[in-house]
Parts: sequence; C-alpha cells; structure tokens
Amino acid sequence: MHIHRVGFRGLYLALIACWLALSIFSLLIVVMQSKAAFDLAFERQASASFNELRNKLRANEVAISSFGSFFAAADLNNRTAVAQFAAALKSSYPHIYMFEVVRKIARNERVAFETYMQSTFDPAFRIKNFGYDDSRQWQSVRDKAVYYPLIFMWPEIPAAKSIFGLDMDSIPHLQQAAFATDAGSQTVASKPFRLIEGDLAYAMFHPVNERTPSHGGNRMQMFSGSLQVLLIIRAKDLVPSQQQAGTSYRISINGMGQNNPLLLDLPSNTDDVLGEDHWLPKVNLIYEDDSPIQPLKLTVERQMLWTDISANSLIGVGLLSLVSLIVLIVYLRHHYSNLVDLRFRTRQTEFLALHDTLTSLPNRLLFNDRLNFLLGNWRRRYESFGLVFIDLDLFKEINDNLGHKAGDLVLIEVAKRIRSCVRETDTVARLGGDEFVVLLGQVHSREHLLTMAQGILAEITKEMAIGEKRIRVSASIGVSICPEDGIEATALLHRADSSMYVVKQSGRNGVMGQVSPSDSVASRPHEQRLHRVK
Repeated sequence: MHIHRVGFRGLYLALIACWLALSIFSLLIVVMQSKAAFDLAFERQASASFNELRNKLRANEVAISSFGSFFAAADLNNRTAVAQFAAALKSSYPHIYMFEVVRKIARNERVAFETYMQSTFDPAFRIKNFGYDDSRQWQSVRDKAVYYPLIFMWPEIPAAKSIFGLDMDSIPHLQQAAFATDAGSQTVASKPFRLIEGDLAYAMFHPVNERTPSHGGNRMQMFSGSLQVLLIIRAKDLVPSQQQAGTSYRISINGMGQNNPLLLDLPSNTDDVLGEDHWLPKVNLIYEDDSPIQPLKLTVERQMLWTDISANSLIGVGLLSLVSLIVLIVYLRHHYSNLVDLRFRTRQTEFLALHDTLTSLPNRLLFNDRLNFLLGNWRRRYESFGLVFIDLDLFKEINDNLGHKAGDLVLIEVAKRIRSCVRETDTVARLGGDEFVVLLGQVHSREHLLTMAQGILAEITKEMAIGEKRIRVSASIGVSICPEDGIEATALLHRADSSMYVVKQSGRNGVMGQVSPSDSVASRPHEQRLHRVK
C-alpha cells in the first residue's frame, strides 16, 4: 500500500503541476499579445517624440536665421525693437530659452568699445570672465588678441546687466563654437554646458552679415569685428510634451564634433513597486537625425507595466484558471475518496483473511505466520518464547443449554479476557471452535510461562454475564517453551496440545506444562486425534 500511496501522491502533484503550467502558459500568451500591442503603441509614441524633438531643432535653425537677418538690418542701438522681435520669435518657439548677441572685438578696439557701451548702455559695462570651474565669481579678462563679449540678451534674467560683457572666448565650452562660426561663417552648435542657474544646455552660434555703414549710421557697426547671434537651448525644454508612464528619454546633440555627448537623461517617472522590472519586458528604440548643425540621437525606453496588459484577457485567464482549479479539486477529492474507500475495503479483506470473524483474533493462518517468525527469531538471536494452548471445558453444553448465540458471546468474552492478560506484542489466536492459542515472547523459564498461563486461567474462570444469566466457564491449558520443548512449529504445538489433553483427562480446569514423551496420548500426532475428552 505504501507504493500505491507514493504513486497517487505523484499523480496529484503531476495534475497540479499541469494546471499551474497551463495557467502560466495562458498568462504568457496574454502577455505576448499585450506585448505586441504595447510595441506598436510604443513605436508610435517614440516616433512622435522624435518628430517633435526634430521639429524643435529645425525651429531652432529657422529662429536663429531669422534673428540674425533681423539683427543685420536693425539699428543696433534700438534695443527695444530687437527685444520685441526676439519676444515674437520666442512666442512662436517657446522651447527656446534665450536670444543673445555677441560682438567680436580686437585688442586695439577694446577700450573704445567699452567706452561706447558705457555711454550708450551701462556705465558699469566691461569685458569680463566668469569662473565656472573655480570661484563662480566674475573675473577680469586677460589681455588677448580678440574678445567675444555679450552685448544683448532676451529675455533678461535677474541681475541681467551683470552678465553683459561676458567674454565667450574665455568660456571653454563656448570658445570653440564662437571661433568656428567666425571662421566658417556658418551656424554651429556648441558642446553641452551648464548655465549659471545650473541647468544643462547648449548654444547655437550664427554669423550676422552687417550692412556697410553710411555716414552717421549705427556706431556699433564702426567696430571691425563680426557679430554673432546665439540661441540658448535648455535640455529640459526639449522633453516631449506627451510623456507616458514608465518612459525614459536620452538626448544627445553632437555639437562641435563630439561623440554623442549626453544632453538629457530623463528617467522614467515610475517606481518598480509591482515588480515590472523583473517580470515584464523593457523596450527601447533609437532614432538619429544627421542634421549638419544639430546632429541628433534620441533613445526612448519604456518599461512595460501591468496596466499595459489587457484587463479583459487577464480576467478571462483568471476565471479560466479558477474554474479549472475548482474542477481539479473536485476531481482530486472524488479520486481520493475512492482511493480511501478502496484502501478500506482492501484492508478489510486482508483483515478477514487473517482474523477470526467472531472474535477478531488472528486466525490459524496468521498464527502460523507469527509462530514461524518467532522460530526464525530464535534461530537468529536465541530468544526463547512460550506457547499456551487453551481449550474451553464442556463448551458443547453451553451451546446445547443456552443456544449458539450465547456460545458465541462466551467465545467473544473469553477472547477479551485472554487478550487482557498478555502484552501488546504477544499473539492471541483462535484456531477454531473453542480452541485458543497464545504466543508469549521473551519467556526464559517454564515457571514464568506456567505463572502466566495460571493468570489466563484465573481470568477465564471468573463469572461472566451472558444475557440475563451469569455463568462460569473453565478451561484446560497446556504449555510448551522453545527450545526446551522443540524448535519446530509442529513439535511445540504437539507438546502444548498433549499437555492440555492430559489436563482434560485429569479433571479439566488446570494447567499442564510438561508431558512425558512416553505418554501414550502425547505420543500420538495432534492431527490424528479424532476423539477428545471435552
């Protein structure tokens, strides 16, 4: 039965494993289907983000070209008109952070230029540097061949006048772009840098083709150096307007030949609370634009979320798994119930095959098995044991006088009494009719065996109630001990039976422990004695 239990346990585990595998497989199908829809939607979103970003970069080029053209034609002293035009451009292109103008000034023009700006704009104006790396303070600019001071900005930020005169040539991340614009007369994007406010940004430099001044014209044009207009683009202003949960953006603008310097790294705005990073895929797309001025690389990455999975499909899979689980549980319970019933019937059949139906004691078959076991144990370990043969006296009279039903009740009661006199490990069997036999383990002397047999007899002979009557029964008991009386089953049974028969002949209701081998009764085979004294 142990093998069967293991087998059925394996069957149950296999069925549960199959249910779990099918549930997971169904869930994977739903996830894969949702993933396909997710990929399509994400591609559309990423493409829209790229187009929006690319349009902003194209707008930068249009705006700086328009601003440069206006500045070339405008009276540079009319700062109000220039500011109004810059405001109009910014209203059209709100992502542009700032418009600026830079004038190239030679060493020999520096004093005249500073004097001119002090008289027309700000008495405190001077060409200066800002300590981006060290002091973060305004510094005097060193003497050099050329300067690129800032002469205009819009919108004016707080303390704007202090920024006027900032020398772009003294700023490493802007110097190269200013030189390239001056030398090549073309629009150039700078390397990414941080504004004084701390935001990451880049600048676009555009050359201005000034008109030839007429007599009494714009005095700003009297200086020999070129003009450059600038756009300042903050990285955060390039972020797509429509951001979806779980999406991250990485923007690189290849300014001044840099190898895709990172301009913006915008992580997703979601936390991995529900384990999406472990269970659901992450998708990324890369877009590139080979613009000669603002080469763009955009990486869009989005983590798939549980909310991206079809709710109806999930509900369907959940209901299907639940229903199949209920069906499986019902089946397993029914199967287990049948199994328990089968085991009960099997055990019952086994019990009936080895036990007496009336007293539930072991029958002759089981008795012989246990007797052989004790004999085998003696041969291995030399552990002696005793055998007690019990035959009720005058039992036929009980059946004749009180009826067979009363006789059965007597046999049941006698069986209980014998059972109560021995240990749990001892065997009490009914051989048939009114014959009982007891196997007593670990009996080391005949005196000990006889004492136990006397106790059994004393218990049997006590008064018992059978229906409304109270009666007494007696018994004749013979004993044998292994190995003194034999080391074979036949010999031990023969000796105990013969001793019991001697008690019968001697008046019944007693215990006999040894019979002489020469005794005529004892010498006859047990199986061949057909007539007995009861």
